[in-house]
Amino acid sequence: MRFENIEKFLTPFVFKDLEENFEYYNREIELVFVELPKFNKELEQVENIIQSWIYFIKNAPLFDAIPEKFTSIPEIHTAFSIASRTNLTLKEFEELEKREMFFEDQRGAILKSHQEGIIEGQTALILRLLVRRLVKFRRN
Repeated sequence: MRFENIEKFLTPFVFKDLEENFEYYNREIELVFVELPKFNKELEQVENIIQSWIYFIKNAPLFDAIPEKFTSIPEIHTAFSIASRTNLTLKEFEELEKREMFFEDQRGAILKSHQEGIIEGQTALILRLLVRRLVKFRRN
């Protein structure tokens, strides 16, 4: 849908009663139309989060990496990751999933080792304290 007589790239609409001409009181329901062809800002001109998202959506296929300007927006990182996967072949996608599973397995192994190390350290400390008490007890 294009709004030919409107120059804006972002057009919000609310519900309105056609007969009585009153707005629906609940502003939680709102339609926002974004016309990507009308959004002509360069990366340096992007001023806010809405424009960041529109720029990202319009230009995502051109990105090899996330532009520096968007590094502080974690949701765009997630969207970029998802968008990057859409261009993969099935084999590339399966390889990516295998690598991710491998890294998750390694992360889990490291966490488990860390927890086991903590338990071993606590056990060793308890044993040392018990030995000290036992030695003290035998001396008395």
